[in-house]
Amino acid sequence: MDTVNIKKYFYQILSIFAALLLAFSIAQIPVQAAAKPGTVKLSSIKAVDYNKINIKWKKTSGTTNYIVYYKEAGSKKWIKIKTLDNTKSSYTHTSSKKYPIDTGYKYTYTVKAYNKKTKKAGAYNKKGLTTNTVPQTVKLNEAKLNSNGSVTISWFKAGGADQYEVYVRNKDNTKWLSLDTVSGLNCTDKYPFEGQDNIYTVKAYAKSGKAGKYDTNGVKVYVPSGDDDDKPDGSVAVSAVAVSPTTATIKVGESTTLSATITPSDATDKTVTWSTSDEKVATVDAGKVTAVAEGSATITVTTKDGGKTATCTVTVSNDAPSSKEVILEGNITADLTINAADKNFMKGFVYVKSGATLTIEAGSVIKGVSVSPGEKAASLIIEPGAKIIAEGTVDKPIVFTSDKEPGKRLTGDWGGLIICGNARVNRTNQPTIEGGPGTLYGNTTSDEFNAESSGKLKYVRIEFAGYPLEPDKEINGLTFGGVGSGTEVEFVQVSFSNDDSYEWFGGTVNAKHLIAYKGWDDDFDTDFGYTGKLQFLLSVRDKNIADTSDSNGFESDNDGDGSSNTPLTKPVFSNVTLIGPFYGKVSDKTQAEVEAKTADAANGAKGGKFQAAMHLRRNTSLNVYNSVFTGWPYGLRATDKKGTANDGIAIKNVIFAGMWKNFYEDDKVSENFFNLAGSNTTLATTNEIISKDGDYSSVVASAVQGAEFVDEVLNNSFFEKVTYKGAFDGKNDWTAGWTNWDPQNTEY
Repeated sequence: MDTVNIKKYFYQILSIFAALLLAFSIAQIPVQAAAKPGTVKLSSIKAVDYNKINIKWKKTSGTTNYIVYYKEAGSKKWIKIKTLDNTKSSYTHTSSKKYPIDTGYKYTYTVKAYNKKTKKAGAYNKKGLTTNTVPQTVKLNEAKLNSNGSVTISWFKAGGADQYEVYVRNKDNTKWLSLDTVSGLNCTDKYPFEGQDNIYTVKAYAKSGKAGKYDTNGVKVYVPSGDDDDKPDGSVAVSAVAVSPTTATIKVGESTTLSATITPSDATDKTVTWSTSDEKVATVDAGKVTAVAEGSATITVTTKDGGKTATCTVTVSNDAPSSKEVILEGNITADLTINAADKNFMKGFVYVKSGATLTIEAGSVIKGVSVSPGEKAASLIIEPGAKIIAEGTVDKPIVFTSDKEPGKRLTGDWGGLIICGNARVNRTNQPTIEGGPGTLYGNTTSDEFNAESSGKLKYVRIEFAGYPLEPDKEINGLTFGGVGSGTEVEFVQVSFSNDDSYEWFGGTVNAKHLIAYKGWDDDFDTDFGYTGKLQFLLSVRDKNIADTSDSNGFESDNDGDGSSNTPLTKPVFSNVTLIGPFYGKVSDKTQAEVEAKTADAANGAKGGKFQAAMHLRRNTSLNVYNSVFTGWPYGLRATDKKGTANDGIAIKNVIFAGMWKNFYEDDKVSENFFNLAGSNTTLATTNEIISKDGDYSSVVASAVQGAEFVDEVLNNSFFEKVTYKGAFDGKNDWTAGWTNWDPQNTEY
């Protein structure tokens, strides 16, 4: 073949080859475009917390996204939990309701690469990477010094924990020292560091060796040296703790505050700790509960002294009502409901006008907005023809209180609660409620409204009320003006009132289970022809709080002039306990000691003196039966210069215990009233009736027997025919659950 033909043939072959090569290349283009992403290479897995697991991987080619899967180790079914973009190479899975991580289990994770353009997924590591979960962080309870000098540390169960390691440090050790490893929920340090603080913490371990996080602050207890006293003289031990409310429903993301009440109120160490049974549902910090996720959790308060506990069941629901701020002010002319979930405030004089009903949901807290001296303090006035429906429960009492923070509250921070009606009063002209509001009340000529209803008060607390608008014109804690017997009043506590705790101006309203706690002036004051029935009343006085007008348990007038206007002031009381300012044998005190003035109030009210358990004056006709009065300067004062007590007074089955003098020195007028019935008694000391200072619950049951209900005024269905005198039988406590003996330090 000649050279020309050879070249021609070569070029033909070359052309064919090039054509084939081009065709082959073109054919390969769609194949490459449709290729799957590569297999993801897993790098590491780690449980970073009890509810968090981190998975890492190497990036691979041909992917737009990474898909993370997990399963309980040993399961056959992968669960897709997250899709990430191709910039990511790690993911931390946090436990959720939909994709839970439970402590004490093993979990396996894998990752697939995915191309969303081609809709192709790469192969994946079917074995995956597996890890054990770590236990929960240990919630510490307390470190308690024992009488033998050892220290017992206690804590709450941590999920996923099989054992616990206990650590200790002191001022000389910045690092934690291992003390012991235990399987229970407490550990005793037999040889703590003496003469200094010992600080303890606990770390939870699973069988796998995985350890949870720990409280870096720890719990602290001072351990005295052999020369120190381990407890101060005269210390008062904690006997019980109560939490309020005992149930609560909260919306996810919102909070509510629980209060803890220590018994007795004068306990030396009132330190408490709070804990939750499930931090995934609700957390708690100093009583403030924050809802995390739907479910139920038990919140527990524990006293440092004695380890006493109480609980609140918290339900977290997305369906719970949202909280908002509500301010009551001015006139309420239409029906209105106050919701417990809201932050409720009162500003100035708030009038509920005739025809309107104010309904307050159980568990509501209403705070009176503080004002400068001379301004109209927050007060709620229910006018004649209006109604208040404030029906709390033992678990969810309704609270009216100060808007100031704990530790800064004072008597008279706000005005008070005033309820007015159209029932009979003994005035010739329709009176105006005292303390500043311009509300007229009562009927001066007719009994037609004596059965009228102004609503309902049940399981209600009123705290730090009694604002002094002007001298001698303070608003009481709870005032009734011409209120009818159709009104229901039961289980009410008035605490730290700057004037009277309760005052009735005429009317016929009845009441049971009333508490006057550490008020400034009188506990129970009756005027203007009040004729209601009352049973089971308690008063507890503070020896440092009394009014310049001389404070009494009972104060009663027919009116300010001692007139004979009818109806006469003639309420009927039975089963009253008045615990005065003194304890023990008071008769051996000097007159100067008994009549010593109390301190002035921080809000400007002047200190005063205590006078009598009962000051019955100005032609009153009050009746008292089956009652116990202890620790007052005088038991009974039944007259004064403005009038003589009416012969209709009845004092029967009443005990005076531990008075300085049983009767006021008034030519035996008071003593004669007391002795008239022939069934009253006197005792030398208060502790013959109340075994512990100021503690109403420490009644000597055998000493209060012998109540009688034979008089006609007691012969009706209102009075419970109990066998004991006073408000308590020494066995049952009707104050439990809904009261608060330390509102100064309560978080609202």
